[in-house]
Amino acid sequence: MSTRKVFKNSIIYSGITILQKATTFLLLPVFTAYLSTTGMGVVGLVLPIISILAIFYTFSLHAAGKRFYFEYANNPDDVGRLFGTIFLFVIILGFTISFLIILFNFFFPIIEIKGVSFYPFLFLAVLTAFFSSVYLIYQQYLQTLQEGVKFGINTSVFFIINISVTLVLLVKFELGVLSIVIAIATANFALFLYTLYKNKNFLAYGISKRMLNSSLHYSVPLIPHALSSWIQTMADRFLLNSMINTSSVGIYTVGFQFGNIINIISSAINQAFVPWFFQNLKKGNKKDILKFSELIVIIISYICLILSLFGEEAVGIMTSVNFHEGWKIIPFIGFAYVFHCLYYFFSATLFYKLGKTKLIPIISISGAVINIILNLLLIPKYMIIGAAIASLISNIVTSIIALIMSNRSEVITFNWKKMYSIIILFFSISLLSFIELYYLIILKVVIVLIITIVLYFYYKSDILKFAAIFKKKKVNLKEVDNTNIF
Repeated sequence: MSTRKVFKNSIIYSGITILQKATTFLLLPVFTAYLSTTGMGVVGLVLPIISILAIFYTFSLHAAGKRFYFEYANNPDDVGRLFGTIFLFVIILGFTISFLIILFNFFFPIIEIKGVSFYPFLFLAVLTAFFSSVYLIYQQYLQTLQEGVKFGINTSVFFIINISVTLVLLVKFELGVLSIVIAIATANFALFLYTLYKNKNFLAYGISKRMLNSSLHYSVPLIPHALSSWIQTMADRFLLNSMINTSSVGIYTVGFQFGNIINIISSAINQAFVPWFFQNLKKGNKKDILKFSELIVIIISYICLILSLFGEEAVGIMTSVNFHEGWKIIPFIGFAYVFHCLYYFFSATLFYKLGKTKLIPIISISGAVINIILNLLLIPKYMIIGAAIASLISNIVTSIIALIMSNRSEVITFNWKKMYSIIILFFSISLLSFIELYYLIILKVVIVLIITIVLYFYYKSDILKFAAIFKKKKVNLKEVDNTNIF
């Protein structure tokens, strides 16, 4: 595997990740113009339903496919049996679960959410989850083979179909919330059919019981981690809907999209960081790792600070007046993901050291439990801000647990005091956005300019150094394979 191809694929994956996660954000002006706060709330509830169903539909077998491919890479027939087994099992499982959910809802509700009817919204969500689970397996297969261009083309086609159908149904036919749900279902169905066509040779191999057993043995333990991660990021919407109303979910969803920018950035950075991290640990080059992790914390905190200080103005420009209150959660959601970036750094050591991966579910489950408890306590009193604070605190706790376990792994000791101090300092400054001051906008501009100048002169050489490192470093295929851990 050439350095050029690895670097090229890293750019593609990072760009595609940003494109996928930024879709809803880019369409916010259109969404908020054509949807009410309640309508946006329905969107904020339906999309998480799709994602949690997909967890059960796939059984995390996409991770197993990537793991076991390298054991059979020298035998094309075994590769065919492996992915044929995974594809067929996911298709059969997804079809069975979808059929049972739809069938039983004729008699008594299995999925019941306040303000969201099963037909057509949850019905389409069930179908979408089935289609997307099969497509997800194929995309993971392409990543395993380092087919970055094909991966990028598929995702771009999905993006175009989703955007086009959404705009036509929402703007021209004015179908409201149904436009978004139909668009997502249509895009996933189109790629589902394409996946079946491209993998018809794999499907001909049938199911290998031996390969299925080994794949499930590997993937099933990952399900609690996936569910816990879902709870920590999505449960607040359902609790807001249950304890307040669907309209509050809509406002929260809009504000969340702005704070989620930090998640998009940190996730993209993590894709490049993980293989580089493993490579440098093997070489014993811990100094660069420590310096780079601190630099990333500063950069992301700086971006989050700007986003938080000018969040009110950004929300005011991009959304209709009914959604403007959503700016208040941006500092809390944004810095929640800054702390989650620390989790990325600390937990990487657990994935590096054999036998420590079993600790990951403990971290995610702990974060999920804390998140739910805090939401139950804070939402009744502080509403959407309470939900955002719950996310912030739960991510802080998650990062601390990851830090404790990371230190016990004895792989590398991060300068955690400095990293936490940086984030806390920037977060404290971001709270200036809540001050009621006539010339507040001028004060915020001055603060950002001062911080920008200081960071530029103090960290310019480090930024240039690590930018050069990522362009020159050689990362082999086995190290790249470890990027599926998050």
